[in-house]
Amino acid sequence: MGSQFELDELRREKEALLARIPSLGNLMHGSYFSRHLVCSRPGCKCHSGEKHGPVMCLGVVYEGRQRQQYVPKSLEGEAVAAVDAYNQVLAILDRVSDINLQLFRAKAPGRGVKRSHASAREARK
Repeated sequence: MGSQFELDELRREKEALLARIPSLGNLMHGSYFSRHLVCSRPGCKCHSGEKHGPVMCLGVVYEGRQRQQYVPKSLEGEAVAAVDAYNQVLAILDRVSDINLQLFRAKAPGRGVKRSHASAREARK
C-alpha cells in the first residue's frame, strides 16, 4: 500500500461513496418485521388460535427503550426504504472510515512501527 496510484484510487472511491449517501431526511434507525396479533375483542377468532396478520412493525429505540411501532399497509414501502437507507449509509460510512484510515496510515511517519511510550513522547517534542 502506498503508491500514488493506489492512494488516488482510494480517494476516488471515497468521493464516489460519499456521493451515494441519500438525503439524510429519509433515514430511520430500526428494523422491520411482520407478526401476527391477538386483539382485545373477547370472542374473536384470534383468541382461539387464528391470529390477525401478518402486520408489519418497526423495531426502534425511542426514549432509551426498545419499542415496536405498527406500520399501516399504506406506509410499508416508506418504512422499508427509510430503514434500508439508514443501513446503506452505515455501510458507506464504514467503508469511508476504512479508506480514511488507509490514507492516514500512508501519510503517517513511521507507519507500521510500534513505538514504546518513551519514544512516542520523544517524537512529540
